[in-house]
Amino acid sequence: MKKQLTFFESVCIVAGNGIGGGVMAIPLLFNRAGLLPAIILLTATYIISVFLHIMVADMLLKTKNGCQILSVFNEFLFIGRLGKILSASFFGLLTLILFANLSAYITGGAEIIVSLLGIPLLISKILYYIFSAGLVFFGLKAVGFGEKITVIGILVVTAGLTLLSFGNIKNSIVIYQSSIPSYLTLYAMAMFSLSALFSVPQVVVGTSENKAKIGPSIACGLFINFIVTILISVSSILSSAEVTEIAIIGWTDSLGLPVKIFASLFILFAMITSYWAISLTLADIVKEQLKLNKNICWLIATLPSFSLTFITGVGFADLVKIAGGAVAVIIALLLLPAYNNSLKDGKPPYILRKLGQNKLLIITVAVFYILMAVGSFI
Repeated sequence: MKKQLTFFESVCIVAGNGIGGGVMAIPLLFNRAGLLPAIILLTATYIISVFLHIMVADMLLKTKNGCQILSVFNEFLFIGRLGKILSASFFGLLTLILFANLSAYITGGAEIIVSLLGIPLLISKILYYIFSAGLVFFGLKAVGFGEKITVIGILVVTAGLTLLSFGNIKNSIVIYQSSIPSYLTLYAMAMFSLSALFSVPQVVVGTSENKAKIGPSIACGLFINFIVTILISVSSILSSAEVTEIAIIGWTDSLGLPVKIFASLFILFAMITSYWAISLTLADIVKEQLKLNKNICWLIATLPSFSLTFITGVGFADLVKIAGGAVAVIIALLLLPAYNNSLKDGKPPYILRKLGQNKLLIITVAVFYILMAVGSFI
């Protein structure tokens, strides 16, 4: 039996995967929507995200072969004569999407290191890759430990940013603005920022000896993301003379070097934790599908995305937007139909129980994820 994750490590794996650099794009959207609509939208985002992530966990607990997102599709969706073709096609598509995610984190993380240390970008990329991919090489328990330390760092930095900001208020928050496009855009970015989909298999595997911890771990991890997102948004709006597209720019212009250091560390920690969760997921999927040596799977999961940072002309923001839209479409079109099929055995889900069999709940979650896909391309 593999070493099990503690409850706090499970919570931090979810929180770490969910907290990403995209949080810095939320304050401007938050400000455009207004305080009241933004809080309502973020609350809805949290609730829908918790249900979707727990649905995924319930499907994983029902799978007979493997414990990854692709295992769910193979068992509950990619069936019949075209099953193997669909499975192979989705494996290829998912791999490309995860490569885009990982490349974005390497590129963005390296740029932060350059701004903090003033070293060449090439050296920054190499350092980021060695540190991030190196921990993943040692497996789930090592990633759980790393996530725990880094999420604590994120919370400390968030507290520092909040204190600095509330001590230097230069702006006010609009309570309400009527703008449907702004609502959709904020909602889509918030859903993407709170998404920790690829951490769910790690929590399920890491807590296999105590399944009762799975649901609370997911809910608590996403709640950390929810609170951090609100604190970052409100703090940057209040203390920035001008709320910029990337919050750290206007924040730094108003409060100077302390905010630049804190905010840069926040983004760097967020990118590292997301990189750990996604690259470990990809390595596990490759191992499950191709039955290769663990070390080879690790190399396949990490090296191509690192190489992609040297040949792509697409920027970090573009990579994030592409990945966010693609993940939204996959969730809306594939995960929820798979979940519906998983209920055909008549057995209630382990975590959601009878609530998980409610058709209205499934339809509601599907509609909200379709809205996320729409908002991602506005």
